[in-house]
Amino acid sequence: MDQRVLTEDDTFQAAIEVAHHRPEALVLDDLRATLRTAEGRTLKTWSLPSGSFGQGNAQSIGRISLPLQGMTTPAKLNLLLESPKNQLANDWNLWVYPNTAPARFPDAVQVVRAWDEAAQALLRQGKTVLLLPDPDALNGKLPMCFTPFYWTSFGDLGGQSSASGILLDPAHPLFQAFPTEHHANWQWWDLLTRSRPMILDADGSQHPWPKHYRPLIQPIDSWKLNRKLALVAEARVGEGRLLICSIDIENDLDQRPATRQFRRSLLAYLESSDFDPTTQLDAATVSEIFGEAEADGGDGSNLPTEG
Repeated sequence: MDQRVLTEDDTFQAAIEVAHHRPEALVLDDLRATLRTAEGRTLKTWSLPSGSFGQGNAQSIGRISLPLQGMTTPAKLNLLLESPKNQLANDWNLWVYPNTAPARFPDAVQVVRAWDEAAQALLRQGKTVLLLPDPDALNGKLPMCFTPFYWTSFGDLGGQSSASGILLDPAHPLFQAFPTEHHANWQWWDLLTRSRPMILDADGSQHPWPKHYRPLIQPIDSWKLNRKLALVAEARVGEGRLLICSIDIENDLDQRPATRQFRRSLLAYLESSDFDPTTQLDAATVSEIFGEAEADGGDGSNLPTEG
């Protein structure tokens, strides 16, 4: 498969190949491919051409395809390839999203991009605030977090990644329009490679987030540091409600269907009655995730922070 993430305008296509390394030939005369929904509903079944295969890699069997027009609901699909006679099976996940325009920010949500006095004033007024911070303003400047943290790496950053996957609750209303497991899968690739984890609590934090707090999307930190990290976090601050997202949900969305769908799901959550944070924080605790320049706001307000 050329891609794991598609839209309703695409045609799903796959080339079926076999690798075989036993001395005797592999006879495949009952090979079939089945594309199913996560709920188990069959979308299409293909019977593949029969053949006898000697030792070798990537031996071609055939191709399959299916237009996805009409799939207007986000869905996780599974392609199952099996030969019951040979007791062989393998399967692959893919995701299909509606090809809709990016969801607009709701009028009732105040979108800010800096943790400054203006953002805090909105919260004191009881507003709902979505904070989309500049990645360079976040403490630690951690790299993206799709690939695992390499266990033998040196230093705090761990090479290409800053985490060993993510942890979340797939039943949380944040993900109502973005099907997911409790961990990362291939539909998360674009989101996690264009994100920067926030550090909520680390050794030496002066204003850490509460120990009981669980971020809505939590990268799993290196065993060497074991910080509490977040990509999406929410809290009550003053009289207002705050959601912070350090995933890029604004740029190049015409080329990013998974991120476009996640953005739609996140904004729908913000507009719903489900968005009701229970953790109460003060400004100094929120400032914990930012560097000194961001926490200062650039206007001399000199908010409490730990850089």
